Amino acid sequence: DAALVVGYRIVDIGPVGARLAVLDHLVAAVAPGGTLAIVSVDPGAWYHTADPVTRDLGTPGPLHPDTWAHLLHERGAADVHTHSADGAHVIAATW
Repeated sequence: DAALVVGYRIVDIGPVGARLAVLDHLVAAVAPGGTLAIVSVDPGAWYHTADPVTRDLGTPGPLHPDTWAHLLHERGAADVHTHSADGAHVIAATW
């Protein structure tokens, strides 16, 4: 178990089920009292930076910070904070 686990953009695109599976693996790696930080592209910024093929043929883009906070609370996070800047979000949760 780790005191800090970071998911950096690995959860931005792909089927929702696969993203939730990755999230569950990240949560399982957090030690009691530890922190999980999800670093995700802002959904609006993603639309303007992703190439047209990815936007047209790919799976849905990044999740909104409120959605990440909800998912983290569902998985037992005691405290969740969102920090946003320059087209990206960091959603930090402690257990």
